[in-house]
Amino acid sequence: MSKKEKLRCILVKVFEQPKVIEIENNLSTLQKYVGGLIDIVELEDDVDIIINDEGKLLSLSPNLVLYEFGDIIVGDFLVVGQENGETISLSEEKIKKYMERFDLKRRLL
Repeated sequence: MSKKEKLRCILVKVFEQPKVIEIENNLSTLQKYVGGLIDIVELEDDVDIIINDEGKLLSLSPNLVLYEFGDIIVGDFLVVGQENGETISLSEEKIKKYMERFDLKRRLL
């Protein structure tokens, strides 16, 4: 995880529209937003989602169907950029793409 101070990302909360936020780029902040231990799932080469690693064990509410992985993401999650294994801010292009993709009306279809 990069030591850059701020991270521009998308917060996708259960039953809410996604929103662009700027947060500290450190483990404790990421854990706060997903509600526990984190796991990282790669969506594409330069985009990851950060989820609660124990979300299913904790019976968190479903939030997103990932058809390409045949899985359901539960609980709140963050969409972040990724470069060479480091967590970075999302580009404006990726923000636009994932704000549309994770619109509340489309997530659980």
